[in-house]
Amino acid sequence: MRRATRQKCCTLEDENKLLKLAEYVNSTIDFGVTFNPKNMQMEAYIDASFNIHSDAKGQSGIVLTMENNSSLLFAKSQKQKLTGRSSAESELFAFHTGAPMIVYTRQQLAEFGYKQEPTVVYQDNLSTIALAQQGEGNFGRTKHIALRYFCMKDLIDQGEIVTKHLGTKDMIADNLTKATTGSIFMRNRERIHNESANAFINSCNSCDSGETSHESINICDININI
Repeated sequence: MRRATRQKCCTLEDENKLLKLAEYVNSTIDFGVTFNPKNMQMEAYIDASFNIHSDAKGQSGIVLTMENNSSLLFAKSQKQKLTGRSSAESELFAFHTGAPMIVYTRQQLAEFGYKQEPTVVYQDNLSTIALAQQGEGNFGRTKHIALRYFCMKDLIDQGEIVTKHLGTKDMIADNLTKATTGSIFMRNRERIHNESANAFINSCNSCDSGETSHESINICDININI
């Protein structure tokens, strides 16, 4: 996640982490994303990590999928440009980052003939959901936030989106906001990539061709968000 910002002041630790990333990429070179939608309604997962960078900025993670994680449409991990004063603010900044892609993808699906119901946007921070639904207010803790970061309220009022709370353990965008390892990383990766369907298709292809799967390293201990 942060290796690109370390080019001018890299260390041996950075090099070791880059090699670990290369090992992961090499071990999953045949791993892909399976598009197997159960229906053509889109949903979004938006998450953020607060104060994760050395300059106190956060990291946004946005995932757009078809309903029930059946097919990945879009995924993005981006360092936030502003410094939030709380985790709720960082999540609101992530909302602002993901909103244009939600609107654009809805329009594209509609042009293809798949009319969209209000897109469900999952968020694991209840305070952020309240801010998104209420919009800008004269409250001591939020009145300093620029109006443009309350764009989600307009989309809610227009019937474009609805916000729903989702526990952190089920937030698949978590992998895009910070370093995750072990079972958490594997579970989120499986859901983002629709890995269960992908594994079934690969197993069928292997049986047809008489091939067996290649050996790979144990990726449960590899942290790709470095």
